Amino acid sequence: MDPIVTSIVTAVAAGAVSAFKDDATSLNNLSIRLSDSGDRAGALRAIEAAVEIYGRLAQAQPAAFEPDLAMSLNNLSIQLSDSGDRAGALRAIEAAVEIYGRLAQAQPAAFEPDLARSLRLRDELMPVKRNPDRPSGLSGGSTRSEEHTSELQSLTNL
Repeated sequence: MDPIVTSIVTAVAAGAVSAFKDDATSLNNLSIRLSDSGDRAGALRAIEAAVEIYGRLAQAQPAAFEPDLAMSLNNLSIQLSDSGDRAGALRAIEAAVEIYGRLAQAQPAAFEPDLARSLRLRDELMPVKRNPDRPSGLSGGSTRSEEHTSELQSLTNL
């Protein structure tokens, strides 16, 4: 087993997860500060480490750590997009949308705003499909706003 995983599992079993949560929170905040200062590579490394830690914590205690994992996945998506990795950014935001969707089902007031933000970010990352029968600049069928509303309703009404 990976030494980090072993450490986290041991800490969770002993009830001492606060140090890992603090580390992940610090890495998430560091990522934001590094990005603000222009250090995209450093920001990406920091948020990847935060996602790794939150992912391990969420495996052990989903109710306690999935919100933090989803937030960090959202931030990872932004960093990957800023670094030019749109495919990676889309994968990260899809994972955040999936987690926020589950959380919003259980606690709509607490998590629907986060879900909506993640859906908007996902839409920004997705290529726009054009209808060849419509003038340039207009998408076919429903608008993104209508799609958001429909998806948000379907995710929270399962």
